[in-house]
Order: sequence, then structure tokens, then C-alpha cells
Amino acid sequence: MNDKVCKNSLYIALIFDFLGICLMLFNYFVYNKDFWNSTTYNLLFGGLFVLLLCKNYFKKDKK
Repeated sequence: MNDKVCKNSLYIALIFDFLGICLMLFNYFVYNKDFWNSTTYNLLFGGLFVLLLCKNYFKKDKK
């Protein structure tokens, strides 16, 4: 896979995770729905996983 494509896909995954968390916060404050549920955990752990991949991937670029 092309390096640029891989980096862009990691960035897009982070953006979608952030948007998902923002929408859940909107749901919490506007509709008074529960914030901490399985979707929240999936988004948070998915975002952490993508951050670790980014850190690993960009570490390889510096070598």
C-alpha cells in the first residue's frame, strides 16, 4: 500500500472517531441519552488503536 494512502486513512479514521464522540456528546446534552455505553467504548478504544498505529507508522518514517 502506498505510504500516503496509509497515512490518509489513519487520519480519516481519527476524524471519524472524533466526530462519533462529538455526536454522542450532542446526544447526551440535547436528548439526555446515556453517554457511556458500548459505542463510546468502541470509539475510544478504536481511536487509541489508530493513535498507536500512527505513532508506530511515523516512527518508521524518521529512520
